[in-house]
This record gives sequence, structure tokens and C-alpha cells, in this order.
Amino acid sequence: MQYKVPRIPTFTGLEGIDLRVQEIQIKLASEGWLQYSFGLCDRVQEQKGEEIETIPVCHIDDHSDPLDMRPFLDDAHNSYCFWDMVGEATDYGDNLGARRFPVLTYDVACIFVVNLASINTDSKIARSTVRQDILTFFNQTIRFNGIFQITSIEERDIELIFDGFDIYDPQLILRDSVGAFRIDGTITFKQDC
Repeated sequence: MQYKVPRIPTFTGLEGIDLRVQEIQIKLASEGWLQYSFGLCDRVQEQKGEEIETIPVCHIDDHSDPLDMRPFLDDAHNSYCFWDMVGEATDYGDNLGARRFPVLTYDVACIFVVNLASINTDSKIARSTVRQDILTFFNQTIRFNGIFQITSIEERDIELIFDGFDIYDPQLILRDSVGAFRIDGTITFKQDC
């Protein structure tokens, strides 16, 4: 099967957690089935009737409108992933003043949505292939300016995969031909000078 070169929106001038995620995001492009690799999403709140929805959005470039990352697949987006920063930095150490450049730890999640039929006609084999590729990628030594450690993996419940975000018709999203995966983990790095 012929794969397209993935589109990887990158930005210059990033620092801290944004830069570390972008470093990993670029390396994710090595996964042949991944069509789009996005960085950290923004959590946008939108009024929908009486309710406020929380939506993950990613920027493609400095000039386009942000893209809603909630589960969708079409001909233009057979597979994509994006990152969510789950909390604020922790683990500054006991004495912040004694460390000129503290070590920071962020809880993050990398969320994948994949058209399994674009990988293999047998969705069970495609799901297994994608799962193994993701685990191999994150469990190998990822060379970037920090450390990534997996804390949990989710692939069965779309509401847990998109935890913290509002999604439409969760029962309709994970069908035979659609797979979604969430890799929760921590990124630890020394604060930029």
C-alpha cells in the first residue's frame, strides 16, 4: 500500500512543553500509516444552545482557522494524532530557589484516530498493527530533549480516549473501520535556559 508523506504542522520559536511535544510529533511521522501529526491542542469552549462544549483544536499554520480534532475521518484525514496537556507542570523539586533550571514534568496524552481500512482490509489485523506500532514507538528510546514515559493506554471507550472533551454520538464513532487510541504519559525535561 502506498502511503502519503504525513503533514506535520510545525512552528518556530516554541519553548518548554510545546517544543518537547513538537520534537516527538515530528518523530511520529515515521509511522507510515499516520497521515497528520499535530502538536498540542488548545482547549476551546464553545456555546452550543444551552450547553458549553470543550473542543480540542489544533493549528495547521499561522494563517488558517484551527481544526476541530474531535473524532472525524474523511478522505482528506484517514489518520491523525494530536497532543493534549492534561495538567500543569509538577515536580519542581523541594527548593525551587536552589535550582537555576528546574526539571519539569507534564502529564500529557497523545490521541490517535485511524481509518483501519486504509491499513488493512481486515480491521482486526489493522487495529493490532496500529496498536503495536504505537507501543513500539513510545516504548523505544525516543530521542528528544527530555523523557517520555507511558502511564496508561486506552482504545475501547471513545469517551475515555477524548477525556475532557465533548464529542458527538460516541456510540457511532468506533466502528469496524475506525480505531482510536490514547497514550497517557509524562514528559520530563530540564527547563529551557
